[in-house]
Amino acid sequence: RVVDVNLKGTFLTCRYFLDQERIQRLSSSSSSSSQQLPTTLSIVNIGSIVSEQGNLGQVNYAASKGGVVGLTRALAKEMASRRSSSSSSS
Repeated sequence: RVVDVNLKGTFLTCRYFLDQERIQRLSSSSSSSSQQLPTTLSIVNIGSIVSEQGNLGQVNYAASKGGVVGLTRALAKEMASRRSSSSSSS
C-alpha cells in the first residue's frame, strides 16, 4: 500500500499533469481568456531523507521515497527539452 500511494501515485499524477492533450487544452482556453499560462511548468515531488539513510521498520517507505527521487530526476531530464522542470524535496 505504501509503495502504491507514494510511488505509483506520484507517477500517475505526473503523467496526468504532463499529458500533452491536457496542456494543449489549457493553452487554448487561456489564449481565449485574459489569463496566460507560464512558459515553463514545474512539478515538485516530496521525497524523504529516509530513502537515503533508512529507518528501522520502514523498508517499504524508504523504497517508495527512493523511487520518487529517482522518478523525479529521470522526469526532469526527459522534460528538460520541453522547458518543464521537476524537483524533489526531502
